[in-house]
Amino acid sequence: SSVLEVKEAQATAEEAEALGIEEGADVIRLLRIRYGDDKPLVVSANTLPREVLPGPIEYWDWSGSLAEALAAHGHYVNASIATISAVELPEEWERRFNLGGMGPWLLVAEVGMTRQGERALYAADYHRGSEISFSVLRQR
Repeated sequence: SSVLEVKEAQATAEEAEALGIEEGADVIRLLRIRYGDDKPLVVSANTLPREVLPGPIEYWDWSGSLAEALAAHGHYVNASIATISAVELPEEWERRFNLGGMGPWLLVAEVGMTRQGERALYAADYHRGSEISFSVLRQR
């Protein structure tokens, strides 16, 4: 995987609602891309409350597992609430990262929950529709 961007910012209304924090609260935003056979397969936009990963962001290895990084600081993500929809990548990403013309993507937008019930991660993962599919169990 490649790290496209990592920065500290203030939570948007959407991020704040997903994470159960105040709009404008400090967050970390991470944008990565995962490849398979040198083809882009998943573009991941992750937002975390700033306090869950202390220290300067410059010293973190952002190419690794966020779940493992969170667990190392006592935030064990063991469940998520997700929605799946067919979308196009944001135009800015298509342009900035040369990802245009790849057809629809499957957006899995999810909130990672810890064992203690805290919302530790908001992820918007765009899976390349021509390469990835999902099996879903639905119950009533």
